[in-house]
Amino acid sequence: MSKPKVTIIIINFNGLTDTVRCLQSVKNITYSNLEVIIIDNGSDNKEGEMLLKKYGKNIKVFILDKNTGFTGGNNLAYQKAKGKYIILLNNDTEVTPGFIEPLIELLENDKKIAVAQPKIKMLSKKNYFDYAGAAGGYIDKYGYPFTRGRIFETKEKDSGQYDKESVIFWASGAACVIRKSAIKRIGGLFDPVFFNYMEEIDFCWRVWRFGFKVYYCPNSTVYHKGAASAGKDLYRKRYWEHRNNLILLYMNLNSNSFNKIILARVVLEIATYFHYLVGGNFMYLKSLFHAHISFIEMVIKRKIKMSPLIKAKVNKIPYFPSSIVYYYYILKRYTFNQLKWSALGNISFIIFNTKASGGLKLIFTQANNLITKGYSVSIYSLFGKNTNWFSPKMDIKNIINYYLNMVPDVLIFTFWPVSYLYKFLKSRDKYFLVMDSELFYRNNLIKFLVRRSFKLQLNKITISSFLKKELLKTRPKTRIKLINTNIVNFKQYIFKRNPNPLKNRTIRVLSVVSNYGYYKGIDNLAETVKKLKNINKIYHFTLISREKHKYDPIFDRFFSNLSDKMVMQYYRESDVLLSTSRSEGFFLPGLEAMAAGCLLVSTNSFGILDYAKNNSNCILVDKYSDIWEKDIIYSTFKNTKLYNKLISNGYRTLQEYSNKHPIEYLDKILLKYI
Repeated sequence: MSKPKVTIIIINFNGLTDTVRCLQSVKNITYSNLEVIIIDNGSDNKEGEMLLKKYGKNIKVFILDKNTGFTGGNNLAYQKAKGKYIILLNNDTEVTPGFIEPLIELLENDKKIAVAQPKIKMLSKKNYFDYAGAAGGYIDKYGYPFTRGRIFETKEKDSGQYDKESVIFWASGAACVIRKSAIKRIGGLFDPVFFNYMEEIDFCWRVWRFGFKVYYCPNSTVYHKGAASAGKDLYRKRYWEHRNNLILLYMNLNSNSFNKIILARVVLEIATYFHYLVGGNFMYLKSLFHAHISFIEMVIKRKIKMSPLIKAKVNKIPYFPSSIVYYYYILKRYTFNQLKWSALGNISFIIFNTKASGGLKLIFTQANNLITKGYSVSIYSLFGKNTNWFSPKMDIKNIINYYLNMVPDVLIFTFWPVSYLYKFLKSRDKYFLVMDSELFYRNNLIKFLVRRSFKLQLNKITISSFLKKELLKTRPKTRIKLINTNIVNFKQYIFKRNPNPLKNRTIRVLSVVSNYGYYKGIDNLAETVKKLKNINKIYHFTLISREKHKYDPIFDRFFSNLSDKMVMQYYRESDVLLSTSRSEGFFLPGLEAMAAGCLLVSTNSFGILDYAKNNSNCILVDKYSDIWEKDIIYSTFKNTKLYNKLISNGYRTLQEYSNKHPIEYLDKILLKYI
């Protein structure tokens, strides 16, 4: 398969030594289908002629009479380029031999990606991120740009913290690849009004608004010396930075959006004056003043135009929804990871407490998966912070901290008491993850409050068909998303078909009860154990719970707060999992038992019906008294053919359930928001 043609563009302006060093590194590039264009931007001392004489046979050199800026030089070269992809390189960069291949592969695999940036590190300190681009750029709510790996004066050491491909707002003009066809679609490359600095941010903003994406590619690396062209004139560099940042906002925001931030931006500009004044940077102070005068003149003379009201053709443009100045200087968050924000999406969970339960296990599993995928996830609790029972340990914050952090894209309430807080907590969108019903409670007031919570103006997510039906009883026309609660990885369990326990004259019965709440039916379980022991001495009962004390001495063994690994072991050692729950949103231990070759005997607790079928893969009873009155457990083991069928079908059920219903994580449901 032939490689698409790539054009490298390098602009030279009084930087012959740097340009020659850059071209030396370009010679070692392993990508074959390549052309190189150099634009000499009106340099002194005939640098353009020197470049033409030395490299004219192998590369294209164009000599301009005057300096047209970074924008003008690249715009000319773009028109001359023959490549499907264009790579912009600062003349003070040095490239690694294989830096092109990962960039092109990324764009070839996703036609929506119009721009991609490599990892850009300092030439003088190769283990540190460079100020110009680093690991990809973003912009905050008020227009201030920053990058992953460098925020203001803080440059991070590259320790692999940004080694995943990721969505970014803007790619650095110091080193990036651009899909040439996208340039035509969005109306051209760089706007000449910028001349130098921030033209690439303006370009990438247009890329996003026209439905394309900008990405960071960590498998490609370029080294940058920094400010080789403009660094000799720091006054003019600061002038361009300040002026062009205001132009950037004015040209890309419509009047409504611009008016919302202008007051705060004026305050920040005044703060910048004081910052320069206190620091004795009078040259910077002068450049800031002249930048403001120039911007105002351009607006008055209509040299720049405000953006029309254009709705972006993408789900979300990844800008930082707060002030990077506030986070850096006030909150002292000096690195990107300390911001606790992701361009992919930001999700917050509100939980009632951190007491171990199947519901929290589901939530924490979902949260970990979202974090692994690159989302920023925060979990806030009304009561408690201890999650030692779950691995990996979760970072839980008190609900008060919600008001100290930025508003998330999506807020998920996970228990009916916290759902009533929905009017007091801001978010772009809000969901209620329903995991219980009024059937779980005896108190009439609580029953009423649970029913009432189903009517709240929140998007509904639930975990079983049973709970979905309960929700529809309250709000028949509600759209309810159903997520799969199968967080059992059956490959982690060692399926073991135990010999018929009647041969050993002992039936090992296990019960796994997260808590002693009414709906768990622990009182029914204790009564069942007593009755079975009176009927037949063959039974041996083990209770596993998150509770710290044994519910009743009738149980032969009791274990509290066991690790998942130890629970798996007891499933394998047991013959029966016995449950007498009154109601379950979804009965996870049943699937765990099937995974380990343990017979499931349970009351019909509603949520269990998503996978359990009586006399097919388990034994279900409508009345818990049937368990001892009919001595169902003993009778099942006497019927060897039935027992073998239940065990085989149970394991098959888990496999089929896992294959047909892979774990549906929340990002699929929330895709239109994140």
